Amino acid sequence: RQPEAARAAPAPERSRRRRWPWMVLMVLLVAGAGIGTYLALNAGDVPAQLVPEARGMTPEQLREEVGDFWQLQEAFDREDDSTPGTILRTDPPVSTLLEEGEVLTYFVSQGNALKTVPTNLVGLTLADAEAFLEGAELTLGEVTRRNDEQAPEGTVIEVLETRLRIPGGDPVDLVVSSGPKLRTVPTGLEGLSFEEADSQLALERLEAVREEEYSDTVAQGLVISVDPPAGTEVERGAEITLTVSLGPEPVAVPNVAGDDVLTASSRLQAVGLCIGETDGPANTPVIATDPPAGTVVFVGTCVRIITSEVLGGG
Repeated sequence: RQPEAARAAPAPERSRRRRWPWMVLMVLLVAGAGIGTYLALNAGDVPAQLVPEARGMTPEQLREEVGDFWQLQEAFDREDDSTPGTILRTDPPVSTLLEEGEVLTYFVSQGNALKTVPTNLVGLTLADAEAFLEGAELTLGEVTRRNDEQAPEGTVIEVLETRLRIPGGDPVDLVVSSGPKLRTVPTGLEGLSFEEADSQLALERLEAVREEEYSDTVAQGLVISVDPPAGTEVERGAEITLTVSLGPEPVAVPNVAGDDVLTASSRLQAVGLCIGETDGPANTPVIATDPPAGTVVFVGTCVRIITSEVLGGG
């Protein structure tokens, strides 16, 4: 009978024989996974390539790079601070493994994202309108000035951009009021009555201001002069002074009592009065006049001279 130690000696060899089938199985599994991956990537023998980084390229540059490997399809999008006409991204995205003949869509920039044009610009001052545009990520464009009968000078009266949304940073053109158009003082106001001249000024939306003065040449109630004169351009609502005749300036009859008739006549004529009849001898002193001394009369009024002879004979 053999010792127990001698019978147990072959045990290590049997253990090795039991482990090697598992090692073979593991090798086969790893190899199978590799083969599976290879087959998955090359199923049907269709080549595939990674989608390149196309951002910043033009469509022409992308076509040159990929040739006819994929079907290229163009789409459009917007992105702030992008260059119009260049590619923003692709679908599938960069580094995607894409088989030959599949569709690769590239998105071309049309510029900045669209912004809404403010609708409350009319009636604002130009400075306020510009601030609103900046807040909407837009800029102030060309400013045109135009007369307007209602809008105060310097306020926006029209927005020339008709689109509701435009690319960010784009200019918006505005029309700004220059205030009412200038008026021209009408001609032919001299010689009209004040009421007639006032009506003509009102048609031009000008304000008549009445002043009066005496005139030896223009009849009472008629316009002597216009200031500013006819043909002058003035702002709407400007005051136009119409000087209206009061007729000849009245004078007080001088006191010529005690003068001889010749001297009295000269003094009366010197103030614009005419000499009427002389009552009494011309070689006697004047004692009175008719109208009497101190009476205020219009220039040109005739005064009757009265001498003492008439009173003495009365």
